[in-house]
Amino acid sequence: MSTYKRGRGVFRLLCLLVCALALSSQVLAAGSGTLTLRYSYGNAKFQLYCVANASGNFTSEFTDCGVTLPGSGSSNSELRAAAQNLAAYVNRESISETQSGRVSGGSVSFSNLVEGWYLVTGSSATLGNRTYTPIPFLVYVDGEVSAYVKGEDVTPTPGPTPDPDPNPGPKPDPNPDVEPDPEPTPDVPDVPDTPDVPNEPEVPETPSDPSVPQTSDSSLTGLWLALCLLALGVLCLLKFTQPREDRKTRR
Repeated sequence: MSTYKRGRGVFRLLCLLVCALALSSQVLAAGSGTLTLRYSYGNAKFQLYCVANASGNFTSEFTDCGVTLPGSGSSNSELRAAAQNLAAYVNRESISETQSGRVSGGSVSFSNLVEGWYLVTGSSATLGNRTYTPIPFLVYVDGEVSAYVKGEDVTPTPGPTPDPDPNPGPKPDPNPDVEPDPEPTPDVPDVPDTPDVPNEPEVPETPSDPSVPQTSDSSLTGLWLALCLLALGVLCLLKFTQPREDRKTRR
């Protein structure tokens, strides 16, 4: 009977050991690191990707990324280039983030992180009338880590305003199915005929004797002259044929 009780006690102890080991493995797997991001360019949403563990080995999602992790002597430009290449790989392969969170009050925190390398990316956010996108970067988490994130201004620049057309075309017809009446064509006036050139006036003939003007017909002048001579002749005849007695009486 006592042997049975001892067996039950050993079994219970083994169950407790197994539970303790499982709980410790979960705690170790979850990690105890904390990353706090401080961002002053709007309430952007950040994504966190576990790229490599503490030994520098890539996680299963980033095994084929083709990026070399920076070493202790790497420059800032090398760190930025590695982060940009990893961010492009994430977008290309549609890799799910390890954790995500949105900025509130200028910061956002991620907890229960295992030790290793992490890629930090963020979505665009508007601050005032400007739009900013967080610049991707790599950070090594081995406890409590805080980082200030820079934002890049990605506000689109408006294009130049086109100049108004100095010769705008006609407005579209509100009734395109109705054909408008054609405008009457004005009559073209006839071209007047060229006036005739007047003939030059004839020069009058010069009279043979310009000092004596011609006043009447010459045939009538001769008739009057003949009548005067006839009357003179009659008077003379009457005078010489008068009787002598009459002439004596007069004497």
